[in-house]
Amino acid sequence: MLKTNSNIETLEKLENRTLTAVEKKNDVWQVNEGVKQKIIELFRKNAVLMNDNLMKYYDKIDLLNLNQDDFTTRKIRIVPGAIVRRGCYIDDNVVIMPSFINIGAQIMSKTMIDSGVTVGSCAYIGSNCHISSNTVIAGVLEPVGAVPVIIENNVFIGANCVISEGLRIGKNSRIAAGVTLTASTKIFDSNGNQLEYGYIPEDSVVISGCCTLTDNLSSYCVIIVKKCDTKTFQKTSKENALY
Repeated sequence: MLKTNSNIETLEKLENRTLTAVEKKNDVWQVNEGVKQKIIELFRKNAVLMNDNLMKYYDKIDLLNLNQDDFTTRKIRIVPGAIVRRGCYIDDNVVIMPSFINIGAQIMSKTMIDSGVTVGSCAYIGSNCHISSNTVIAGVLEPVGAVPVIIENNVFIGANCVISEGLRIGKNSRIAAGVTLTASTKIFDSNGNQLEYGYIPEDSVVISGCCTLTDNLSSYCVIIVKKCDTKTFQKTSKENALY
């Protein structure tokens, strides 16, 4: 595998978060197009690596290599069967069940990535989140200006959800199982008012629904049924012993 100093430096900076594909500045999420371009260049420049160790793979990007300190001091937990590519940032106290996390993704502290989850390239998942089984958090490398999925702090996402096309979920929200959210998904509040596309406001409880287009046609939508309350948080709270 062709490993130039610049390639290794890019991967290391992504892994220690001195380079990030997306970041929040002055309460506004911004895409770092230059960082995404650097990641794309890794695929263009790197030769294919064949690895014949216990975890066999044939790829242009290695797997993330954590050390003993990451597991004992930083208390990261990665269950056998999980695949985390190099160039991911994994914060302290993160638990990763058998799942796939792509290059450029950021997983912040005390977050659980459950079994069968896919976290796409450059996606951001905040602190104290729970991403339930078989959920797809889509990513995006190209075009370089496109925003990846952003999950803010303290969000619970139920099983078998699909979150894609740069959708942003505000902090403290709860997404019911099986919900699909894209940039074009219609979002309604409980009074039937349509909200802006591509964003779930903070503290929202979201379920699947449908809206009428004509007498003969209806379309998928999501409905924000209420704001989170104490009972909602209790139902979706995480077990601290897992961390």
